[in-house]
Amino acid sequence: MELERKKRYYGPPWLFFFLSLVVLLSFGAGLYFYPAFIKQSFETKLHLILEDKDLGRDKADVINGDVYLPLAIIREHLDENIFWEEDTGTVVVTTKDRVVRMATKDLTARVNSQEVTLQAPVIERDGVPWVPVEFLAPLYRVDINYFSDTGRVVITRLDKRQDIGRVLKEIKLRTAWGFRNPWLKELEPGAVVTVFEVNAGYARVRTKGGLLGYIPADSIHDKRTIVPESQEEPGAAKLWHPEDKKINLTWEFVTGRNPDTTKIPQLTGVNVVSPTWFYLSDSRGNIANKASSSYVSWAHRQNYQVWALFSNDFDRERTHAVLTSAGKREQVIDQLLVYASLYQLNGINIDFENVYLKDRELLVQFVRELVPLAHQQGLVVSIDVTIKGGSANYSLFYDRKALGKAVDYVILMTYDEHWASSPKAGSVASLPWVEDGVRGLLEDVPQEKLVLGVPFYTRLWIEKEAEDGSLTVKSQALSMNAAERLLEEKGAEVTHDNAAGQHYASWQQGDIVYEIWLENEESMRQRASLVKKYGLAGIASWRRGFEKSSIWQVIDEELKRN
Repeated sequence: MELERKKRYYGPPWLFFFLSLVVLLSFGAGLYFYPAFIKQSFETKLHLILEDKDLGRDKADVINGDVYLPLAIIREHLDENIFWEEDTGTVVVTTKDRVVRMATKDLTARVNSQEVTLQAPVIERDGVPWVPVEFLAPLYRVDINYFSDTGRVVITRLDKRQDIGRVLKEIKLRTAWGFRNPWLKELEPGAVVTVFEVNAGYARVRTKGGLLGYIPADSIHDKRTIVPESQEEPGAAKLWHPEDKKINLTWEFVTGRNPDTTKIPQLTGVNVVSPTWFYLSDSRGNIANKASSSYVSWAHRQNYQVWALFSNDFDRERTHAVLTSAGKREQVIDQLLVYASLYQLNGINIDFENVYLKDRELLVQFVRELVPLAHQQGLVVSIDVTIKGGSANYSLFYDRKALGKAVDYVILMTYDEHWASSPKAGSVASLPWVEDGVRGLLEDVPQEKLVLGVPFYTRLWIEKEAEDGSLTVKSQALSMNAAERLLEEKGAEVTHDNAAGQHYASWQQGDIVYEIWLENEESMRQRASLVKKYGLAGIASWRRGFEKSSIWQVIDEELKRN
């Protein structure tokens, strides 16, 4: 028997049309408003947040509750000078008043040569050093927090103003301004946010958990601004500088015995003496010492500061061996500070010359490690540099800008334009050459830190033509008095070399020609006038004993015009 098929009733046609229209409209509205109703989820992998910037994932880690950052991130965003010594696995951090040394896997760090215990050590991961950054947070003046619920590590700079507020009512934190954009989180009434900028009625904010986004600006109330406290600590030591005067330094060249101070004449206007007492004696980081307590006592009775000179003895191999080792650098610094305390010095003058170009950054690091500890003892730190030139070992190895930031003063040695073995006779320091050198260094060093170094010596040039027509050139250094005696003896006529800005003399004996560019009262007055012209910190002279007695009065008079 055939079953009877049941009839299905779908209702009137108009009802089908109406329902279809509702579905289509709902679908279209959903497409239009979809982002506003969908909560965008965030990743649980750690994000590093610096103020209002999301630096991305894998830029931070938390190990046993301690926040770690890779050294490259610290260097890029917090401390461009953080130093990594790969051979010893040592991280070195230098600030104005601290030197911190942290060795890999070691829970003991050294802060200004004092041992402190760390909560977490430096680690290496695939050859990359990761640093427990919370220990360094006070040095960088930052606040660091980890929020496990949002997967954010948040760094807040304490040296910048912060605008804080609370939300009035429940509000959605969106990825961009405008209510159609996806939202990250519903903020409850009273939630605290940090406000960075306001645009088109929306404020870019950061939540307590480190989420960055946008909320309507008018939803924020109880706004207040946190102003950073002064960075300078109360009672911080003030370094010496001549009040209402310029620095007038002269170097005391000490080869063996120190000079008999009873025979040193009055040095009118001088306020700093720099005896050449210390130098690297070997590649192990030992320092040779020629200091004299009696000389220091004499200098202090004359109201002179004593900035002892420390040199690398012009030995680039020895210098390289020391600079490449964090331990040897520290050993050198410790010795200098002990000597400074023992002899009651007022400063250290660094004179490193003939250094490999490859050690350029290491020299800067050595200076950065020395300066905070020297300042802790109230010592002034200066460094000598040459005029900019093309020599790798005598000019290019100086990172003048970085050194200028680290030290108190940079002394520009405006000599030798024509050096002892120059193939061509000429001035030790013609005035145009000196002035060009000053302008060049001012591109890297602030004028208030720049001290003009001037020569008290000249060179007698001896030229002889060989049978083949070639010219042999030799020279010998002369003091001002020795040069004048020689001219008087030879009866040489003195003229003025306008190009050099100096007095000049020449004479001939047989087939030998003698030439000399003089240093005297006129040349010194013109050099000293550059201090005023460029607003420099002062003048330094190489070296005491090569000058005429009248020179001190000339320099002092010119500096007083400043």
